[in-house]
Amino acid sequence: MKTRISFYDRLVMAVIASAVLILSLAACQAPAAPEADASTSIHIRGSGALMPLAQMTAENLMQDQPETIVVVSGGGSGRGILSLINGTCDIALASAPIIPELAALSENRGVQLESVVVAFDAIVPIVHLDNPVRDLTLEQLRGLFDGTWTNWADVNGLDRPVELVSRNTSSGTYEAWKQLVLGPKAILSAQAQLMESQPMKEYIMNHPEAIGYSAFSYLDDSVAPVSVNGVAPSRTAIEQGHYPLRRALFVYFRADAPEHIRSFVTSLRQTASQHAEALSLFAEED
Repeated sequence: MKTRISFYDRLVMAVIASAVLILSLAACQAPAAPEADASTSIHIRGSGALMPLAQMTAENLMQDQPETIVVVSGGGSGRGILSLINGTCDIALASAPIIPELAALSENRGVQLESVVVAFDAIVPIVHLDNPVRDLTLEQLRGLFDGTWTNWADVNGLDRPVELVSRNTSSGTYEAWKQLVLGPKAILSAQAQLMESQPMKEYIMNHPEAIGYSAFSYLDDSVAPVSVNGVAPSRTAIEQGHYPLRRALFVYFRADAPEHIRSFVTSLRQTASQHAEALSLFAEED
């Protein structure tokens, strides 16, 4: 009988890890970013899916306003929002809505957050280039990732064991995958290996039986994308809403954020609209 780790169990582990991170941040008084006057500095942290957008917007701003310093770093959606609550960043990049545990932490600390959808993208299942499986239904994806099916032959593939690779639970992409694929029970197989985006891609490149998932913007020729319900993850299909694993991308900021922070959020949306294709994103509709 296979042992599964429920979403609740993973959430408990994530909350414990978050508590350790809070203590570490509280103990460290040195700023993580270059020192700058508060009125001319913006510290951004969070989802890797939004980092290219944030970096492009930051570069444009710093060219126009050389006195402004914008620092952009990753770490995942959950860590970005945690940093925002903890006061160590000004803007959190998130590829999924805030989880209830972080929302509760924000409320308990008296920190009121606001969010804005800045763009959309999609999550794409990925396999090794030699894997003949190129289309899966949502039901098949759920069965693979919750451990119901453990052999590729169960989903019309070769008679080989399935190797599952998933994003870390602090990742917004994991949260979106959980909501879009795993469903209300949100059970991820205990056999799944948890990795960041690039290590996941490299693992799948070297393991023909592996399957994972990636933000659309991270796709390249090193792995094979898998269609979902017969719909390939093309730009047109995602843009028109036909591809089923489309998601919103958010930025979070404090309700008492100064004007230069709110102005940067507006610039993020404008950059996403003007450079959506170059960033492999899809602009938010007004």
